[in-house]
Amino acid sequence: MKVVGIDLGGTKIAAGVVNKQGKIFESLILSTNVKGEWPGLRKQILDLVQYFSQKHQIRAVGIGSAGPLDSDKGLLLDPTNFHWKRRVPVKLVAELQKSLNMPVFLENDAAASILAENWKGKAKPNSIILTLGTGLGIGVFSNGALVRGGRNLHPEGGHLIIHPNDKKNKCGCGNFGCAEAYLSGKNFERIASREFKKNINGKEIVLLAKKKNKKALRLLNEYAHNLALYLHSLVVLYYPEEIIFAGSFAAVFPYIEKTTKKDLFQLIERRLDTIPLMPKLRRSNLGNEAAFLGGACLAFRNRKKL
Repeated sequence: MKVVGIDLGGTKIAAGVVNKQGKIFESLILSTNVKGEWPGLRKQILDLVQYFSQKHQIRAVGIGSAGPLDSDKGLLLDPTNFHWKRRVPVKLVAELQKSLNMPVFLENDAAASILAENWKGKAKPNSIILTLGTGLGIGVFSNGALVRGGRNLHPEGGHLIIHPNDKKNKCGCGNFGCAEAYLSGKNFERIASREFKKNINGKEIVLLAKKKNKKALRLLNEYAHNLALYLHSLVVLYYPEEIIFAGSFAAVFPYIEKTTKKDLFQLIERRLDTIPLMPKLRRSNLGNEAAFLGGACLAFRNRKKL
């Protein structure tokens, strides 16, 4: 049995045809049509599934999407990083099911990623994934179960405020000082471009850091410090055994790993004698396939409905 797993982000859509053993038969990456708002995005998803259906017998679609969203009701609730003018919920699941005539399942993209890590990435029973891309998402597994917030909503961990007095870095949610405003790949590049007084991306910053460019090294050290501050909050809330980094900007992790570990250790050091707080930090071994594998996993977890 094959399903289509989709990772629906603010910048790109990654999708693949996957079987219940987690084998990927085919995959594609497209730029997200956010300017077309929901009608444009809906057409993209339908075209994508129909393309795969020409070559594979597809039984269902599982979508991991940027939030906020209500997975049980199948609704997109004004996703922050799509920047839509529309301010009412989108009936994503109902509309896609009607057009495709097959089951469609919806989940937060970071939650989908942690499902994939648990399924194919050998994640520990107490683990957190950070998706670093256009936004910053978190997926939490605690004692082997996916953690949700109240009213069936997913924790919007990227909007924990780590710098309340900083009015220079506005988050897409409208507030200042959110972790996402510093730690998402898009926002880190925005901060770096302001410092360098030209557009610059993460790869270019890493290359400059390798050449001992002082500004690039300082920016990466600041990123690592902000990441450690953020991780401290997650550690004392959820007590994870490991924290996994995924998404396109996770490629920067080897260059900030040492400083992040050092700063995080200093923040929790006084409690380590009695509580095993320090988690393992690692990059996802599923790479950029984690989220669409998570969408596929979501479909298979609901296999009784297939």
